[in-house]
Amino acid sequence: MRKCVQVGVTVLGAFALFLPSQGSAQIGLFLGAGGTFPTGDYGEYAGMGWMLEGGASHPINDAGLSVFGEGLFGSNGDDGDLGIDGDKTNLLGAFGGVEFNLSPKTDAGLFIFAEVGMLKRTVTFEQNPQDDYSESALSFGGGAGYNFPIGGLNGWVLGRYLHGQFDSQDGKIALFGVSVGVSYPIGG
Repeated sequence: MRKCVQVGVTVLGAFALFLPSQGSAQIGLFLGAGGTFPTGDYGEYAGMGWMLEGGASHPINDAGLSVFGEGLFGSNGDDGDLGIDGDKTNLLGAFGGVEFNLSPKTDAGLFIFAEVGMLKRTVTFEQNPQDDYSESALSFGGGAGYNFPIGGLNGWVLGRYLHGQFDSQDGKIALFGVSVGVSYPIGG
């Protein structure tokens, strides 16, 4: 729990220190969805899944650097090798991070990001519900993507790596994800 508080205070402190002093900076709201591909220990029992993501970003300078906060929710079913079809793992997370737009002066371009936060894993067993469990852990991730204009919105596609530091019998969670989505600028 102390790690969670430390991470939260650090992210909020960085956000407050680097906000532009001008009130005209634009906040962007984003929403996306995509597929997830478990790897490592998680890939031993989980099959391909899905993930929804949403949040807000705020530019901190004209060179393309932004801070963001996002929430994630996803689910992966058992691939049948180690468990029973119908068993599943749900993931719920809250992250803060930084994004760097590699071409900030254009409407379309590549971006990279890194994030840290908390991830909650809830494992359910179809035939043995008494064994269901949940746990939370410090998690981190990063990735790259491409954004492009769509009318008054910005479309994007991204690839990510996400890693959860769980200590239970099922091991750590590691997955790759591919998402598409839109962002909408507000303010400024």
